[in-house]
Amino acid sequence: MSRGSLLRVVRVFGNEADETVRELQADPEALVCNGADLLDDRCAGETDRERAAVAAERTVETAYEAYERRLDGPWIETKPIC
Repeated sequence: MSRGSLLRVVRVFGNEADETVRELQADPEALVCNGADLLDDRCAGETDRERAAVAAERTVETAYEAYERRLDGPWIETKPIC
């Protein structure tokens, strides 16, 4: 995930009163480095990395859809950010 993509994801959920989101906002570059190190440590090859990418994409999509449902109302028009 690029730094810009990570920041967009974090900003989507930035209004959430969630400690995890605040931690992500605090140092996104360290998060990217830690994630890359974790992938290097845990993935045996390209297939594992591809599976990890699909899992991450699905996780973000699911979280965003849940976020949209909470916002959905007659006064708010949700729009995709990507």
